[in-house]
Order: sequence, then structure tokens, then C-alpha cells
Amino acid sequence: MFTDSMHMSLNIAYYNTGNYGLSKEHLDKAKIFYDYTGDIETFGLCDLNLINIYRYNNEFDKAFEVLNISKERYEKAKIYLKKCTC
Repeated sequence: MFTDSMHMSLNIAYYNTGNYGLSKEHLDKAKIFYDYTGDIETFGLCDLNLINIYRYNNEFDKAFEVLNISKERYEKAKIYLKKCTC
């Protein structure tokens, strides 16, 4: 879909120019879409980008918070996939 790729592209463009506020704004919009569609892999990539935004803004507490939330989400997905008999 165009909207998700547009926001991811704008996120990357703003990130590369050091405009982390606008980068985060577009990243948040992309995350809403990926959460809605269940695209866990790309949602995880959004988390990684968000961690880097916080890291470059010296907001390490927020970066670790996102990292821990992402790790919990991954662990839950791993447990779910083990139970799945697809």
C-alpha cells in the first residue's frame, strides 16, 4: 500500500537529514498501519528505527523502553508460533 511506504520513506528521509522529530512522526503513522495489518516484521523494523531516533537524541531511557517492549512482543510471538500447528 502506498500510505505505509510513503511514511516509511519520509521517516528515513527525515532521519538521514537529522530531523528526528518529523522522522518519528512519520514512523508513528507507519507503525499504526503495520500494527493494523499484523505485519510483525515491518513493525519490528519500525521499533528498530525508533530506537535509533532516541539514541541519536540521547534519549537512552526511551530507547531501552522501546527495546524491552519489542523484546516482549517477540517473546510472545515465539510462544504463539510454537503452539501453532500450521
